[in-house]
Amino acid sequence: DIAVLTAGQVISEDLGIKLENITIDMLGRAKRVLIEKDTTTIIDGAGEKATIQARVQQIKGQIEETTSDY
Repeated sequence: DIAVLTAGQVISEDLGIKLENITIDMLGRAKRVLIEKDTTTIIDGAGEKATIQARVQQIKGQIEETTSDY
């Protein structure tokens, strides 16, 4: 979700990307990021509006289909 909001890349060894091999351009961009104990707020992320909207719809679909309370 953070990668979508910031136009960054998901960093995961499962995807063949090790942390020690990443470059700064893979991290994405945002005008401001506020990090607190239980929340992270991304302000003016560089993600594309259509990509963000598609992810929102995907999450909404998953919420509707889930049977778990968590």
